[in-house]
Amino acid sequence: MSKLINTLRSLRRSVPAICRRAWLQKRYGVIVGPGSQISASAVWWKHQGSEIVLGANALIETGCRIQTDAACSVIAGNHFTLRQNVTIKATGTLKMGDRVFMNTNCHVSALESVTIGDNTAFGPNVVIVDGDHGFDDPNMIFHDAPRITSPIIIGANVWIGASAVVLKNVTIGDNALVAAGAVVTKDVPAGAIFGGVPAKLIRMRPGF
Repeated sequence: MSKLINTLRSLRRSVPAICRRAWLQKRYGVIVGPGSQISASAVWWKHQGSEIVLGANALIETGCRIQTDAACSVIAGNHFTLRQNVTIKATGTLKMGDRVFMNTNCHVSALESVTIGDNTAFGPNVVIVDGDHGFDDPNMIFHDAPRITSPIIIGANVWIGASAVVLKNVTIGDNALVAAGAVVTKDVPAGAIFGGVPAKLIRMRPGF
């Protein structure tokens, strides 16, 4: 009897998730791997011709929003986690490896290209933006200025602390650590600890 009860409980948990995955694929063309848990309050703005693919065992909590423009893509590996109120916008390409973790209120904007490696984690309120507006013309209205973009590459097993900001044309090497509140405007070597505004080397982690 206990085995039957456990089976029924397992079905009760899995059936809504399966239905949710099927609905996302039918309604939006979003592909979600098996074992994933997607909040019903998550918002999907997927333009025709774009691609959103999430691997197995993804977790997307309440208030998250994923937006893609036409011919753009968001691709995530297995065990991908978005905590509450994470926003992802892609007018370019966003690629994430396995076990990428984004804590509450993170914002990722891939205007051109953002790549995030396996086992990388973001604290709350982290901002990743691979573009900004030009400001050399003193007569230019900022929101009318042309966008200037350059890819961001974040390696594997990187920890980015709470409220840090990573700007365009930055590569962060594997096993690096970015301190809370840092503003990263230049490359971070593998195994380095960077902090401050603008961020600079504090020290290297042991073994690097």
